[in-house]
Amino acid sequence: MEENKKSSQVVGATSKVGKAIYDFDSKLNKVSIGKGIQIDGVLIHRLLDVTLNSGVSKFSTVTLTFYADVAGLDDI
Repeated sequence: MEENKKSSQVVGATSKVGKAIYDFDSKLNKVSIGKGIQIDGVLIHRLLDVTLNSGVSKFSTVTLTFYADVAGLDDI
């Protein structure tokens, strides 16, 4: 995670002051809603909450809350 704080090339990286840095020159994730939420063709399971915000810009923000088994944290 520390490497993300140093690189502005990582989509969704966090700066030292905690603000998101986005590189819109790179490919954004494609989110589709149909029979569940899919991100770049991968179905996301065990969702607890989904928030979609779409303003007048050509980008939307998506916030997902889901259960996960975090490697290095939950398997100790």
